[in-house]
Amino acid sequence: MRRTFGLVAVVLVSLLGLTACFSIPMSGPVVDAGQTVPPNQGEGYSIVPRPPLPGASASDIVAGFLDAMQATPIQTKVAREFLASSIASSWNPEHETITYADKTPPRGDRTLTVTLSGAEHLDERGTWLGALPEQRSTLTFPMVKEKGEWRIQTAPNALIVPQSWFQTRFAQQSIYFFDPTGRVLVPELVFVPTGTQLATSLVQDIVAGPPRDLDGVVRSFVPSGLSAGLSVPIDADGVAQIDLTGDPGQLSDHEITLLGAQFAWTLRQVPGIESFQVTIGDRQLQLPGGTDVISVASGQQYDPAGYTAGGQIYGLDKGAVVVRDGRSFTPVQGPLGAEHAYRSTAVSVGSEWAAAVTLSGHSLDVAPLDTDGTVRRLVSGSSLLTPAWDVFGGLWTLDRTHAGAVVSWTPVTDKAATKPVVLDVPGVTGEDVRSFLVARDGSRLVADVRGSAGDTLVVSRIQRDDRGNVIGATGATTISDFAVGARVEALAWYSPTAVAALQQLSDTSLVRTYSVDGAASAASRLSLTVGDRLTALLGSPASNVPLYAISDDDLIDLSGDVSQPLPKNITSLGYVG
Repeated sequence: MRRTFGLVAVVLVSLLGLTACFSIPMSGPVVDAGQTVPPNQGEGYSIVPRPPLPGASASDIVAGFLDAMQATPIQTKVAREFLASSIASSWNPEHETITYADKTPPRGDRTLTVTLSGAEHLDERGTWLGALPEQRSTLTFPMVKEKGEWRIQTAPNALIVPQSWFQTRFAQQSIYFFDPTGRVLVPELVFVPTGTQLATSLVQDIVAGPPRDLDGVVRSFVPSGLSAGLSVPIDADGVAQIDLTGDPGQLSDHEITLLGAQFAWTLRQVPGIESFQVTIGDRQLQLPGGTDVISVASGQQYDPAGYTAGGQIYGLDKGAVVVRDGRSFTPVQGPLGAEHAYRSTAVSVGSEWAAAVTLSGHSLDVAPLDTDGTVRRLVSGSSLLTPAWDVFGGLWTLDRTHAGAVVSWTPVTDKAATKPVVLDVPGVTGEDVRSFLVARDGSRLVADVRGSAGDTLVVSRIQRDDRGNVIGATGATTISDFAVGARVEALAWYSPTAVAALQQLSDTSLVRTYSVDGAASAASRLSLTVGDRLTALLGSPASNVPLYAISDDDLIDLSGDVSQPLPKNITSLGYVG
């Protein structure tokens, strides 16, 4: 069935207005060994800043300093000329990046101030930190005279640039680390400069390793103590050369494989790179089997979207668990395929197990999906939301009690039932949570928290030990605050690092995607308004399956205007996970 169903507006925003940055290579040549990447891709037109002019006023020096940080290609050599000799060499613009929508002219005499509006910031790694605190939005520049010329005596250790400049020269990319067990890759979002600096910046971020605040969330198999060269040249065949210095120690074949997977998944984002080589000192790294040219397509078995995850769609039909077969739905072979009184269901990432919440919401059952077995009553509660699964076989539940949300994690095995482990998730536990998601890689929990002013989308990072057991969760941080009175009707994964949220407007439905780090700009961000009234979303972190919207009668592919009729009584549709 094909029809136009009131698609009012579709907007794919490749890089929206944001801010922030990453650790910028401020010195050293950009080596081009037959680059296949267009040399100016994403870098914008060239900007050559003017150095200080003789007799310039203090105000002109401060304005010139801020303008000089917009040099393209990126460098801060000219900006340092506006600084007093006492700080010119110690000023560190790599410590932080601040972006702004607008700024006031410099004001004052011997101490000048500039006030930024719409300012946001990133740390030295390129991790988005959100809005710049208001007390830091006014920059102070004490001035001093040297040889009769005004110079800046103290300056913030930051690259300070307009958002418009930043947007044309930086892109949000993923740096891939592993979970604490080394079983699955976990993407960490950063902003890095595009064009010829892209590969170099990504490699430098991998080698730097994960930040300390992600202890227990991710780990790296790139040995600590290594440093990357000033550039990553790419030859005419698309082979990138990664040169590292330092002592890696003795690496096992398994560790080399995982190290290679981190580089492969990270570098596949760079246009023109087909494969890469890694040299540590004078040692050429080889994968087990003897190859030293590693394809960026390698390491698929560590896919954060789940290597064994299929694209099947599951749901309920009159309370029985069913699987989509063509355009019809058939009962699964396991015991939950018989008619039951269930209101929601979720299938494990490897399609071994199905979990289902009873109509009352007071209990959750688990049973094998496609084989004979017994139904286990695993969780009891007050009002259980639709559960979620991770690649470790962990089942996640959230109970909406009178005292607020209670989050639990249960490892599901063929052995005796394991008791649920209640997890304290600051910012989620005890709150009025209307829906939640858990990443298949097991590293993130996203929740829609309802407040008196509106809904807030938050994310918490999940901590594990080296056996995969959940040991804690970080305090939730905000992904998005919705307008006063705005309500989120449904959530779904859009990619491993983005979620889709459904809002019902007066006579239309709005579907938007949000980056899990809360950054307002992200590649392929989706925002669309659908004329039909939608009731749910059907999404997956995998890139090869569509995002669907669900209305009372149709399953709607949001990548086009194609809808398919839904059989009556089909509810709780979802991919695995």
